[in-house]
Amino acid sequence: MDHLIVIKVFLPIVDALAPHARVIIPNIPGYGFTDIDKEERFQHSLSEITEMISDLLHALNVRRVDLAVGHSAGCFPLLLLCSVSQQPKFHAAAFMNPVGHRPWKAVRPLYKLALVNAMWSKPWLRWLLRLIFARIVTALGIGGNPESLIYTIRTILGVPLSSIPSLLVRIDVMNLPILVAYGDNDRFIEAEITAEFGKLLGVEEWQIVERENCEQDKLDQNYKEPSAGTRYAKGLLVKGGTHYIYRDCPALINDSLLDLLRFVSSKSKL
Repeated sequence: MDHLIVIKVFLPIVDALAPHARVIIPNIPGYGFTDIDKEERFQHSLSEITEMISDLLHALNVRRVDLAVGHSAGCFPLLLLCSVSQQPKFHAAAFMNPVGHRPWKAVRPLYKLALVNAMWSKPWLRWLLRLIFARIVTALGIGGNPESLIYTIRTILGVPLSSIPSLLVRIDVMNLPILVAYGDNDRFIEAEITAEFGKLLGVEEWQIVERENCEQDKLDQNYKEPSAGTRYAKGLLVKGGTHYIYRDCPALINDSLLDLLRFVSSKSKL
């Protein structure tokens, strides 16, 4: 799950996981390959997004989710889906470059986002915002629909950040297997906020890898190959890593996700 990046950038992860599990990529309206909701009936609230994902899984007759992966603002619905008692049940979660449980630098002060959202409500100002959004998307090199930025802004504005810590603690108490992975050179989110996010989820130790080494020897011999389901990294910090950690160190991230998937799959067979 991700709120901005076009789906094709996640295909290396899909390729790594597909031989081992059925992979489903929810496409939120207005993102990726879906059409723009010109009538804006879908307001991109957190409750709408989680309900849409839940309905999709029910429609596909998915009874359990062994591993759910979220990136950036896509971690918000993932938190909600994992922390509530529902069907299908989520058995593990990976949070890549998760947005914060308190305002992070890219959204501070929050009134900036509220102002942009208010401007978008004025049809005569949308042309200007579309130009700005297009430049931002191009500068970030993420592709996709520039208007999806306003959808992400709406989601962030609608999230009660004060409730996020309790969700994180609940997931920790549930003993849900998790992975938190991030880079300390993230232009959007402070490293200390992500470290706090991980601590609330129960991450006590971080596997630290240098970005320049992660694709060569992964620094640690234990990460030469994915495990056979006996272990997984709960926290992964890439020194020099950016907001797009899955692009910085694709092999390392893929192996870490496989470790978590195999751990959960091995437990389900007991």
